[in-house]
Amino acid sequence: SHSANPSVGRIGFGPCTSTVLPPDPPEPTKSPSSGDNPPMATPSSGFHSFKLYGYATSSSTWRVRVVLEAKRITFENIPLNLQAGEHKTPEFLAKNPHGQVPVLEYTHTDGDSSQTRYISQSVAIIEFLDSIFPNKRSLIPRDPIDYIAAREMVEIVNAGIQPLQNKMVVANLEKLSEGKIVGKEYGNMVIAKGLRSFETLVKARQATNPGPFSLGTFAPTIADAYLIPQLFNAANVYGIDVISDFPVLAQVEEACSKHPWFIAAHPSQQPDAPRT
Repeated sequence: SHSANPSVGRIGFGPCTSTVLPPDPPEPTKSPSSGDNPPMATPSSGFHSFKLYGYATSSSTWRVRVVLEAKRITFENIPLNLQAGEHKTPEFLAKNPHGQVPVLEYTHTDGDSSQTRYISQSVAIIEFLDSIFPNKRSLIPRDPIDYIAAREMVEIVNAGIQPLQNKMVVANLEKLSEGKIVGKEYGNMVIAKGLRSFETLVKARQATNPGPFSLGTFAPTIADAYLIPQLFNAANVYGIDVISDFPVLAQVEEACSKHPWFIAAHPSQQPDAPRT
């Protein structure tokens, strides 16, 4: 529960007074392991053979990678070349008729029967992973106040920014308006409005919760998994100066950039990493 003392912070989703959490602290339910890393997540209730179809710089795929890293779930990373249209092939459309990434493939074994299934949409994938690995590190807060605060931030990005500044969307707007709408200007406007709202919420949370992440926590949450890819897109696609325009979000980005989950999930670490 929330502390009445504003000087008391939160480790993850419980009270504390001190430092940033390690990536995955020991849990009583875990078996001993060598070194600092906990054992990898093991198949839960017959769910196994995970494959993630995506693209290195796809913000939606990136969000899912963060959660897979946080839960230490073994998965096969299958990059698709979106420029070559691999997401529009009949083979991929059979997995996701909407023709978008990410798609999570998994096998569910129940007794003697096994079936391969597919899930699209990052929120659906993340909630699914949380439901089948409930005892592994969760980025979804359990406290109802924290949960709804995180979901509010998630939807600012997921519904209020990312789909509206998508390259295809802004290109179509420019085309249909016969140039009256300049795609990049529209994208900049959408991103700036959304990030201002996001930053306002972060400031409010951090005013009474002194952690470095979006909710003022000392461990990342789903809000951070959605924010960081969007900041990357804002800076690298739309040329927005995040440090100057959104200094509070830039501080969150700095904290995430040092965290193992985000380091491993970064586009530069993927098999289809963009060449510099």
